[in-house]
Amino acid sequence: MTKYVFVGEQGLELGGEAGALSPDAVIDGLILGTVEGVTPSHAFLVLVRGNRALLDAAHDEVLCVEMGPCEPKVFHLHTLRQSEGDTEAQAIFKSHLLDGEPLSEDEVEMLLAEGIGSPEDYEHRGGGCFWYEPAFPELEDPC
Repeated sequence: MTKYVFVGEQGLELGGEAGALSPDAVIDGLILGTVEGVTPSHAFLVLVRGNRALLDAAHDEVLCVEMGPCEPKVFHLHTLRQSEGDTEAQAIFKSHLLDGEPLSEDEVEMLLAEGIGSPEDYEHRGGGCFWYEPAFPELEDPC
């Protein structure tokens, strides 16, 4: 059986290829559930049978997206949150990741001294330095 994700229509827009979710869909759409089924129609029936309150919802349209063969990647928001235990370098690095503002040479030296990346991990552009995450290159094949 195949696993499907069902998304309600709150501000839902399709992007790119047919069935691909746009960033707006992720932000504004309401994930109704993930269900396994033989076909999308079968999975839709399983979803509604398991939650009949969906029939009373104000919206009518439900987008069905087949989950691919890749395993989902889990991210943790706490890795980007500032915390009292952060060193000055960790706080600078987290702020840089979130706001995208350039780092000064002194800040880069502080990050390198604390072991946050290597010199190759920072790119000089427009008078500042930026982390460009060489550990996460563009994937040719998503699987």
